[in-house]
Amino acid sequence: MDRRLTMHRPFVVMAALPLGASAFFAVSPALGQDQSGPAIALPLPGTTAGEVPTSSYPAEFFAQFAPRNALDMILRVPGFSLKAGNPEVRGFAQAAGNVVINGQRPSAKSDSLVELLQRIPTDRVVRIEVWPGTHFGADYAGEIQVANVVLSSVDGVSGSTNAALERNYAGRFAFSGDAAVSWVTERHTFGLSSSYQNGVYDEEGIGRVFTPQDRVNPTAERTNRVVIDEPKKSATVNYAFDGKTLDSAHLNLKYTQSDLAYDELGSAEIFGATVRDRFVSDYDTSEFEIGGDATFAMLGGSLEAVALHTRRKRRFDDSFAFDVDSPVRDGFSQSLDDDRTETIGRVSYSRSVFGGASLQLGAETARNVLESSVDLIDLGSGERIDLPVDDATVAEDRFEGFVTLGFAVTRRLRAEAGLRYEHSSLSVTGDAEAQRTLSFWKPNVSLAWDAPEDTTFQLSVERTVAQLKFEDFISFAELKDDQINGGNAELLPERTWVVKLTGERALLGDGIARITFEYNRISLLQDRVPVPGGFDAPGNIGTGTLWAIDGTLEVPLAKIGIAGGRLSMQSSILLTSVEDPYTMEMRRFSGVPVASVNIGFRKDNRKSAWGVELAGTSQATIYRRDELDTTLARFPTVYAFYQFRPDKVSSLTFSIDNLTDISSRRRRTFFEPDRAEENPVLLQFRETRSHIVPRLSYKRSF
Repeated sequence: MDRRLTMHRPFVVMAALPLGASAFFAVSPALGQDQSGPAIALPLPGTTAGEVPTSSYPAEFFAQFAPRNALDMILRVPGFSLKAGNPEVRGFAQAAGNVVINGQRPSAKSDSLVELLQRIPTDRVVRIEVWPGTHFGADYAGEIQVANVVLSSVDGVSGSTNAALERNYAGRFAFSGDAAVSWVTERHTFGLSSSYQNGVYDEEGIGRVFTPQDRVNPTAERTNRVVIDEPKKSATVNYAFDGKTLDSAHLNLKYTQSDLAYDELGSAEIFGATVRDRFVSDYDTSEFEIGGDATFAMLGGSLEAVALHTRRKRRFDDSFAFDVDSPVRDGFSQSLDDDRTETIGRVSYSRSVFGGASLQLGAETARNVLESSVDLIDLGSGERIDLPVDDATVAEDRFEGFVTLGFAVTRRLRAEAGLRYEHSSLSVTGDAEAQRTLSFWKPNVSLAWDAPEDTTFQLSVERTVAQLKFEDFISFAELKDDQINGGNAELLPERTWVVKLTGERALLGDGIARITFEYNRISLLQDRVPVPGGFDAPGNIGTGTLWAIDGTLEVPLAKIGIAGGRLSMQSSILLTSVEDPYTMEMRRFSGVPVASVNIGFRKDNRKSAWGVELAGTSQATIYRRDELDTTLARFPTVYAFYQFRPDKVSSLTFSIDNLTDISSRRRRTFFEPDRAEENPVLLQFRETRSHIVPRLSYKRSF
């Protein structure tokens, strides 16, 4: 590591507590409305004749939760956990999430499922069905559950609005709001939506540095105050055409502008002297996406074509001053400019074959480019500090072909088998030069058994290949934490064999009990590895294993005397193991906690509802070259709400986040020159508090 950075180690270790400002999604359901008109019923790509979903919930089921949009309804499907998809994943297939609309995957990518579902008014939803993922084709083969939102085709105009106001502990207010409207005619649907979120966060923290010999009396202590403003604006235009057959088309346009202003002022006691430091960030990001799809009836099946183009531009500026009261400038500044583009083309064909079996085959091609430039400056000397890969272009041309075949073995047993072939050419130019061609076969097979007494089992085996994150090729400094990410042009993708067994049983009517066992064997596991120059960076460290148990329980309580009451519990245990490249001993994966738990209770009445939710995770450690960076266990964080429903189309919700005022805690253990040295040289403990955050929100549909 550059000595000009590490010469301040005892002081920088005290600097800057983690951002810790995370958005907590508040569930604020409201009242449902009656449905009329036929549902749009497109054939499901992976379904054979006579099949029925695992479960189906008509719109009337959700009236007890008073939903305002389709998102409120999805969040109340018993035992279902929404996966919104990851727009940062390159390509189309792996960004799917686990919700489809009228049996079809949404063609937008940067539009998350959360945003998409928020724009669908409640009165357009006829029912929500839950199917095994294999029923919707290759993109969903690894999902235990996929929800299908079935919409009405009734003509008319409908929409929803939402406004919220919250106050942080420092007395600052944050406003957010969104509005969506859709106009449905016989064959056309037009949609407009916009949103504004003004994230306003204030935090206070304290950090202490200890020597390994004395873990009681700190050698230095630092307090800090953080002020964060994070406004985000977006606008979306959607158009859909329905030919009343398989013929349909969609067009989506979206623009997003987000900013982040971060200002942290710290005061540290170092060797008896008080020194004030300051860290300031200014981040600007804009993103535009245009995409669409068209589906045609062809040769007894359906042909779908998808085209998509996305462009993202970012400008990040950071500066850190070690002693703001000194007339001598001492610190660092860093700027990052990057421009990322993605262009996707995809074709898939689905039809029934062999007397009821389902066949899907297709191909996808994508072109991805990231142009990135990083400038790190020593404020004292004004000199530029060279990082290993701070000016580079990463480009990838990727092709993937796939085929899946699903068929009924018996009346209660269904099988699905698929095969994907991926081929990519990847290059890095600039400060590093690298070029390679990668090819992978990715098979998958699953069995679903509809057992007696409302019980189902699903067994799946598949091979997956992770995507490389382009930003991992680029070097950059985390000034607040005195950490350098070296960038690694030789990074290779993980390859994983995944075995998953799930059992599910209906409980007390519309309740559910589910348990999932999972085993992963991961070759070329991505973690942190040493790179030239004394830095570390994301890299491949060998073969690792993961054993997981996930349990879900949702119980309606009406049958035990609590009308409108529901209890939900979800917990996970993750046991991971890999050989550490420094100590040569077995350890857990970086950043993966062993356990997490979420327990909730809510009670709905005709005019009101209230609920409480407890959540927590165990500690997780990132294993860096010269540091163990551990986020300590956090439990219980508590969220509570009360909702008033003045009429069938509106709701007013008061909620409180972090009711128990739990802090975020972090422990950093430093070694010299790296973790191959058994004894640490320095310890640091940090604690950050954002305190209790009350929030008032109003929703209305029309």
